Amino acid sequence: MLERGQSIYDRSGCSADRPSPHLTRCVRSIRTVPDNREEIDVFFTLSFISVGMATHGFQNGGDTTVSLPEVVPFDFPYLTRLSWELGSRVVDDNGVFHSKWEQTGSRWSLSIFRVTEHTVILCVHTPVGRERFYGAAKLDLERALPHLESTSNWHRCE
Repeated sequence: MLERGQSIYDRSGCSADRPSPHLTRCVRSIRTVPDNREEIDVFFTLSFISVGMATHGFQNGGDTTVSLPEVVPFDFPYLTRLSWELGSRVVDDNGVFHSKWEQTGSRWSLSIFRVTEHTVILCVHTPVGRERFYGAAKLDLERALPHLESTSNWHRCE
């Protein structure tokens, strides 16, 4: 459990002083602000470039879980939602195309890009043409792909 004022870093070992070469989310500190809310100082690192960001969550029960849209037949234990600007820039600059999947009978699709040795970006295309970007561990993707391949209403585009 994270105590107020304590700093933690995720399993890739990134820190403000020693950024990771992988896309990571690291929590630097947590503190109480007015209205019994906790303010969590989060920063992301990508290819040794640090982008600062602050997020706010409610103490005791605020749900900050990120998940893929329900139409995608799998989810990841650790997933980061990226802004369109950051996601598209990372994919354009560093992304290596992995695969594209479409849902049968709808206009939902999923594109997967490798961006580092251990990180992938998932781009979910909605029926109205929006793109939602998510960062995930390559290992989590490797575990989810067999389920996607066996799902009858999703097919890989060639």
